[in-house]
Amino acid sequence: MTVPQVPPTQHSGVVEEFCLLDGGPYPLFSVLSVPADWSGGTGVLLLPGAGISSVGNARVWVDVARELAAHGSLALRLDVHGVGESGGTADPADPLRPPTADACAAARRVRERGGTDLVIVGECFGARTALDCVGRVDGLRGLVLLVPPLGTARPGTPGYAAETVDLLDKLEAAVRSGVRVVVAYGPDDTDREPFLSAVTERFGTGFPRALPALLIHSATTKIHGIASVEARMAVGELVVEAVASSVPPTPPSARS
Repeated sequence: MTVPQVPPTQHSGVVEEFCLLDGGPYPLFSVLSVPADWSGGTGVLLLPGAGISSVGNARVWVDVARELAAHGSLALRLDVHGVGESGGTADPADPLRPPTADACAAARRVRERGGTDLVIVGECFGARTALDCVGRVDGLRGLVLLVPPLGTARPGTPGYAAETVDLLDKLEAAVRSGVRVVVAYGPDDTDREPFLSAVTERFGTGFPRALPALLIHSATTKIHGIASVEARMAVGELVVEAVASSVPPTPPSARS
C-alpha cells in the first residue's frame, strides 16, 4: 500500500514528521519527533493505552516525545488501528491479542529512520502490546511498562489466570533474552499489589537477584490514566531516565 507523507514541522530544535505507516489493510497514523541534528542512535516507540490516541491524556505523549528528542533520541508515537487518525476498526482490549502487528510496523519505521537501538514504552494495555513485541522486532534494548494490567477478565476466573500467566511468561522471556524491563506503578494503581504478588509467586522473593534486568519502579503518585499534573511529570521523568539507562553509551573508541 502506498501512503502519503506530510512535510515536517519544527519545535525548538525538534523536527516532527507526520506519516502514515503501512498497516496492511489500513493506514496507521504516527508522529516522529526527531532531533534536528539526528544521525542515528536510540529510537523510542510510544504505545498509549487502549482507545487512547498518540496525543495521550493531557497531551502527555506529545510532551514526552519532544522531551526524548531534546535528549537526543528519536521518538515515534502511534495511533493503533481504529484509534485517532488511523484506519480500521478498534478491537476489544484483549491482553492475549494485542495489536502487535501495528507496533511492529511502527518499530520498523523507527529502524528505517536510524533508531538502531529500540526502546518501547507502553502505557496500560500498550504495555501488554510492548511485551508481545519481544522476539518480533530487531534491535530491542529496553521496555518501559507503565501500569501493565494483569488481565481484563474478572479476577479469580480462569480467563484472568490465563492473562496473568501470559504476562509473566512474556516478562520472563524478555529479561532472559537480555532486554532491560522497567515496570512502574504508583501507590494507588489497582494492579500494583497483584503484580508484585504474582511476580513473587512465580520467581520467588529473590527475583531482583535472579532477574537483574527486571526493575520495578514505585512512582510517588498514581500513574493509571495519567490524570494529574503529578502523574504527567512522573511519567515524563521516568521514561526519559529509563530510555537513557536501557541503551549503554557508546564508548569513545567506538564512535566514528
